[in-house]
Amino acid sequence: MRTIEICGDLNYPPFEYYDKDGNCKGFSIEITKSIAKAMNFEVVFNLMEWTEAIQRIKRNEFLAIQGMSISNERKEDFVFSKEYVTVFHSVYTLSNRADINVINDLYRKKIAVQENDISYDIIIKKSNINHPIHIVKVRNQKIALEMLINQEVDAIAGNRMVILYYAKDAGTASMIKSVGAPINITKFGLGFRKNRRDLLKLFNDGIQKIREDGTYQRIYDNWFGEQIDFIDNQIIETTGTGIICLDSLGVIKAINNSACSLLRINKYRTIFKSFYESELINFIDGDIIQKTLDDSSNVYHNDILFNDYFDEKKWLKINISPLLDSGNNNTGIIINLRDVTIEKKSEEALKTYDKMQSLGRLILNVAHEIRNPLTSIKNFVDLLPQNIDDPEFRTSLLKHVPNQVSIIDNILKELLTYSSPRLPHFQCVELSSFFTSLLDCQKNRKYNIEFMLYIEKNVKIYVDEKQLWQIMMNIVNNAIEAIDNEGSIYISANYIGSFVRITIEDDGIGISKDDLNNIFDPFFTKKETGTGLGLYITYQLISDNNGSIVIESNGNGTKVILNFKGCEA
Repeated sequence: MRTIEICGDLNYPPFEYYDKDGNCKGFSIEITKSIAKAMNFEVVFNLMEWTEAIQRIKRNEFLAIQGMSISNERKEDFVFSKEYVTVFHSVYTLSNRADINVINDLYRKKIAVQENDISYDIIIKKSNINHPIHIVKVRNQKIALEMLINQEVDAIAGNRMVILYYAKDAGTASMIKSVGAPINITKFGLGFRKNRRDLLKLFNDGIQKIREDGTYQRIYDNWFGEQIDFIDNQIIETTGTGIICLDSLGVIKAINNSACSLLRINKYRTIFKSFYESELINFIDGDIIQKTLDDSSNVYHNDILFNDYFDEKKWLKINISPLLDSGNNNTGIIINLRDVTIEKKSEEALKTYDKMQSLGRLILNVAHEIRNPLTSIKNFVDLLPQNIDDPEFRTSLLKHVPNQVSIIDNILKELLTYSSPRLPHFQCVELSSFFTSLLDCQKNRKYNIEFMLYIEKNVKIYVDEKQLWQIMMNIVNNAIEAIDNEGSIYISANYIGSFVRITIEDDGIGISKDDLNNIFDPFFTKKETGTGLGLYITYQLISDNNGSIVIESNGNGTKVILNFKGCEA
């Protein structure tokens, strides 16, 4: 029987590696063995460092190399079999690196990459004179991970499954996080020297055979999770919501007709594709998919808005959760989609109605608030002809009329802020440093007020930072003004599910029960000075930033509770 020697990567689990007994193991190993069995030949594996494997096949010391990413550059040296698996390569950094969240954050950073891995080629292309990346070449991805954990580099790039395999094995999976979406979608195949097209046909015929007889699927399920058999197709088809299931490699293993109808996608052009190569990437954030595949505790909820084929706006509520097996291992993802367009339109109609009512009340209040200073000014104008020579009258006029004009001017300024708000520019705002900066602005106001901040690092919310500053400055100022002589203001923030709760509490004079019902009304104030529009505008800004506010007081101190959408911790 014919024997074919094949080389591969010594350190590339779960695709190819030596176990503790020195046996070749891995998905790629079993696929190649099955091809050999189907085509009636023997195969001998020789695993080594990846760079050495590439050099030795180029010297014709081996007939084939397995587990090679198919790329145009590599096609200059090799011919490739049909791909037998699709994976993706990603960038990882330490979980506590708040300064690295997207690929562009890597510029001027040190990143470890396996030499001659496809990730190395990709990172090289991303680095240039204007945006340099300091690349550290290593022999394998295990070494790269160890360097990251030891903080010798800022990030690493490589095969997602390989990096997570080593991280879980070393107990360091919780210490790393993915950076943005995958940097490359990779198809694995067997590579041959260009003059060995006889071997190319032999292996391609073998791949076709093991796919047709079910051998391929059995091997795939054994390594990357069963084909979600526990979610019966009849069940997901009769569900009134859209259901999409991905396996641990991000391959779409199930999608029901409801999901296809909601997203207007073709089921048969989507099923069994990598998520990142499918139309789903147009609707669902790939970064969220990767983070959920990496972390079994990650659950994502959100609403997505898009235009359907008829260019009509459609709202979908999306839930993304990990699929866990009986051992609590992450075997994939389940995505649930529900059409909430009618609900959203009803909410918008109610908001419009509420705004019209608020506008009506606002106009009445504006007329009332401006009438008072105008009446005072009119009285002076009416008395002016007969009192123009009276020194006392002129003194009184010069004192009171400018004050009344100033009152009108302040009211109009506040109204302009309310009536011409800019659209929020959403970003992740880290609250510990935010409140530290905000409170620094208050230090010179009252030295007898103690500020106590209880916010851990990396608690972040998704808001407009400038509008958040306006919101918090107004609330903190109110707390300061409520404290008569000396006291304390407590500020805390913590995650509540996917939201962040911010609490600002003072031990000042408090708010009466009757007044609590009116504090968000325009022009309501108990202060000697002020327009009464502060909390009214604050409430509008909080709503614009998808937040909520509740104010509690028993007449002895006040607690303000705000909830905003959180960024990932």
